[in-house]
Amino acid sequence: MEDPWPKIQHVWQVVPLLFSFLKRGVYSYLHPATCPTHANHSGLKRDVQERNEALLQLMGEGKVAAVVARELKFDSESVREAFRMQKAREHSGKVVVEVASEA
Repeated sequence: MEDPWPKIQHVWQVVPLLFSFLKRGVYSYLHPATCPTHANHSGLKRDVQERNEALLQLMGEGKVAAVVARELKFDSESVREAFRMQKAREHSGKVVVEVASEA
């Protein structure tokens, strides 16, 4: 399903939406190596855009900020550490790997 917020104005427009759920499930079952272990259909979440806009407004006002758990340099050991932290999920905040610094 290409449109994350489908517009349903008639009962027959529900059929492709329901088919997209079925199609994703069958495809994921037949191709387990190339599909994620979880499935989420964002087509029915009506208030996601409003929440995102409210969050961006709060960020613009400085009331909400991203939390950085750790900043690492771009070398093989640090990148391995960043992946380890992401896999372990023991940190709180974002893991940042600095690729280049601004001059």
